[in-house]
Amino acid sequence: MSQTTQPQPSNSSSSTSIPSPPLNLQHTASGSPYIPLTSRSPHPVFLTHLFETDAPAMATELSDPTLNKALIAPPTPYTLDDAKWWINNVRTGNTKLPLCALRLHAPDSTGLLIGGISLAPSEPSSFSHILKPSSAVSIPKSEPESGNNNTSSIPEPDTKTNKSVTLDYWLSPNHRQLSIMKPAVSALISWGIQTCGVTKIFVIASEDNIASRSIIESFPQFVRQEGFEWLEWPEKKGGGKRKTLSWVWEV
Repeated sequence: MSQTTQPQPSNSSSSTSIPSPPLNLQHTASGSPYIPLTSRSPHPVFLTHLFETDAPAMATELSDPTLNKALIAPPTPYTLDDAKWWINNVRTGNTKLPLCALRLHAPDSTGLLIGGISLAPSEPSSFSHILKPSSAVSIPKSEPESGNNNTSSIPEPDTKTNKSVTLDYWLSPNHRQLSIMKPAVSALISWGIQTCGVTKIFVIASEDNIASRSIIESFPQFVRQEGFEWLEWPEKKGGGKRKTLSWVWEV
C-alpha cells in the first residue's frame, strides 16, 4: 500500500479525553491469562491465548469460503499447515501481543476456538502481519478516486517501541449475531492499553463491510480519518478493488 501524508482526523474531538474500557484480566489454574466476555451466546466466551490444539478448528473456520474471501490475507485454500504456522508464530512471541483467540466453553485448551482478534505492531497495511513470507499477497499501490487526491493510509510504525498497533478480527459465521465481537474489541484494547502500554491503535475496514464498520464506529475513541484507499483483492478471493476506510484510537 502506498504511503501518503498522514491523514488528519475528520472529527475534531480528541479521543484522549475518553477513558479506555475497564479491564477484567483473570488467570486459569495453570496461570494462563484470559478475559471473560459478556455476550448473548448461550455458552461462555473468552479472550485467550492460542493453543497448539486450536489448529484444526482454525483451519476449518478460515477455509470457510464466506469468511476466507472476506479477509485479504489468509491463503486460499486455507490448510491445516497454514493454521499450525500462524499458531506457532503467535506462541513463539513473534506478534508480541499474544491474547488473540476467541474461545467458547472454557478459557483453556479444552475450549473451542471460534474466532481471532489481535493487536499487532503497526505496519503500512494492517493485514500484512498475518502473511507467511512464502505466500504473501502483494498489496498494490492505492489509487485515488477521481476528484479526490486525499487518500488515507496507516502511518509508519514506531519500530523502536511497537506501541502503535493495528487491530484485526474475524469470527466464525456460526457464532455471529450474538454480540461477541464488540466486547472482544473492548476487552482486547483495554488489555493492550493498560497491560502492554499501547498508545495508538489503527484499524481499517472495507467501506461496504457494514458489520465491521458498525463495531468500530460504536467506540467514540476511534476517530475516522479523512480519505480512503483502494485495495486490490486477490483473484482467488473474487478479485476487484475494495474501498477501505481507516480509524485511529490515540491514548
